[in-house]
Amino acid sequence: MHPADLVVTATHGYGFLRRMVLGSVAAELVRSAPCSVLCVPGTARTLAAARAQATALHDHVHTLPMASLDTALASFTARHRGRPCTVEVNRHHIGAHAIGHHLPLAGISYEVSGHTLTLMFGSSAEPGQHLAHQVHGCNRVEVVADASEREQQLRVHHDDGVTEVGLE
Repeated sequence: MHPADLVVTATHGYGFLRRMVLGSVAAELVRSAPCSVLCVPGTARTLAAARAQATALHDHVHTLPMASLDTALASFTARHRGRPCTVEVNRHHIGAHAIGHHLPLAGISYEVSGHTLTLMFGSSAEPGQHLAHQVHGCNRVEVVADASEREQQLRVHHDDGVTEVGLE
């Protein structure tokens, strides 16, 4: 048997009652599969609205100020450098897909011109050995914390959807 290179799945979206009782198999698959997962949502609006509703019920969301975003991201990086992350991109026209699991956070930077946020992963002891992912058209960045205020996720909203960095 050969391991899968890609898993493709679909979802009907997150109904509140369904999510609370059953959870979302597709969402769990995106977060835990050992390979890339392409998840095609019923509609991107349904998915985004349900995530916002679920977040509002359980988590605390802090929006970082765009005027001093690079400084706020440097502080976030200092608190979480080396911490393993899962990176998920949810694009309006494609759906959700994970681009990496268990990636150690190396740094995050923001360029005001072009509204480009760069995520870097890998061992900071190995120069040039980082995985970088750029998010263009960044318009809002949020830090999501659980009920005990422990930071769980960095959520980057951009023109084409949302990129989420889940802290493991």
